[in-house]
Amino acid sequence: MNSKSKLQTILLFLADLISITVAVPLALYLLLWRYHSIEAQSSDILFLGFVAASSFLVSFFVTNSKRDVSNYSVRRFFLNRLAATLTLFASFTILIVSAKSVWSAYRLYLGLTAVLYGLLSLILRALIHRWLIKNYRKTRSALLTGIVTTADRAEEITQALGYHWSRRLVGIALLDGNDSIPDRINGIPVKAGADNFMDWLRLEPLDEIFVDIPYENGSELIPLLEQMQSMGVVVHLNVNFCDQIREDRKLHLRPMLMTVRGKPMLTFAAAQHNQFALIVKRVFDFLIGLVGSILSLPIILLVAIPLLIESPGPLIFSQKRVGKNGRVFKIYKLRSMYRDAEARKAELMEKNQMSGHMFKMKDDPRITKVGKFIRRTSIDELPQFWNILRGDMSFVGTRPPTVEEYEQYDSHHKRRLSLKPGLTGLWQVSGRSDITDFEDVVKLDCSYIDNWSLWLDFKIILKTIPVVFGNRGAE
Repeated sequence: MNSKSKLQTILLFLADLISITVAVPLALYLLLWRYHSIEAQSSDILFLGFVAASSFLVSFFVTNSKRDVSNYSVRRFFLNRLAATLTLFASFTILIVSAKSVWSAYRLYLGLTAVLYGLLSLILRALIHRWLIKNYRKTRSALLTGIVTTADRAEEITQALGYHWSRRLVGIALLDGNDSIPDRINGIPVKAGADNFMDWLRLEPLDEIFVDIPYENGSELIPLLEQMQSMGVVVHLNVNFCDQIREDRKLHLRPMLMTVRGKPMLTFAAAQHNQFALIVKRVFDFLIGLVGSILSLPIILLVAIPLLIESPGPLIFSQKRVGKNGRVFKIYKLRSMYRDAEARKAELMEKNQMSGHMFKMKDDPRITKVGKFIRRTSIDELPQFWNILRGDMSFVGTRPPTVEEYEQYDSHHKRRLSLKPGLTGLWQVSGRSDITDFEDVVKLDCSYIDNWSLWLDFKIILKTIPVVFGNRGAE
């Protein structure tokens, strides 16, 4: 399956490569048709090719997914191509403008190239998707797959495996078979029963065998696996207790197999994230942390004067907060409260508007007049760009709790900390002050973690802009 995944990646890479190779000169031709002449030297043309190639590689590796194309919905497919187009355009524009190239004067060209690339890659990828799903399993390269299961499991396993474009399901062996079993299940012929299934496996041309049967312990399977192993085929064996975990609706764990000094270990994770995408997220955070810290300085200096006049004391407020998986760090904010705010918190707890492990109060008397202004405009959070630059936080994530709040967490609350906390996030753009139940905050945060992608971060950033400038949800 690893080789099939590589084949899919290669085919999609070639489709996108053809798309950018056609889009660059075609957009240039349309630009010449529009302006009749372009002031560009041969070196400018070479530079354009270099930028196009670099932007294409960035776009491909950021947006490409190893997910089987069979599992792509139409919506997901179009959103993926839209993300690729926007990533190409952003990378293209940044490189061209940063280099002060002659092409920066032709902004129309940059957008036209991205649009043409998006449309061409959309068409070519759709053709590849269709061909793989419809025709690959008919070729000699398809994996010939046999299934050993029981009658009550047969329909589910055949349906699941039937979606994979790289497999041709050649037959089923039912170990609890009887005369009432149909000749076919989901279109796959039933070839053998409990008395002759091993003969069928030995005689049938097979690349792999899926064994999905109930069993009490591994010793029952050893003779069966020994015979299959002697045939030299790949055997996929269900882990029996995983069925119980899957049937428990409270558990949403995704199993992965790994080895530790040759010892097989089944690993469970609530969410699995693309490591390359996480690296891109960190690079973005570093850049936005650096730029944000520099741009914040004049704004902080401007509000410092009225803030310190109204309430003498330190300008920057630091507090221990809990970050990814329980790591403690110091968060920095412009001080919006009087100096004795923490000491007065206990007496105000009865007026807490949040149900759960969070404190929020309307017209909090601890907040200064200037503090109310910088909170409404989110200016008080500008020093957190330093936290982002340091790597304690991300620009998009979940909000970090205080140590006191964290110590009151139940087990399922900690899951909201399985990614780095952020300056903005799904809760902030969903009307944070209108949400009064902490469990609703946890649900939003867990939804963000389970569905995280660079595209989701981008959408949250876009939603953050009107929230900040419209003073919505901030108190």
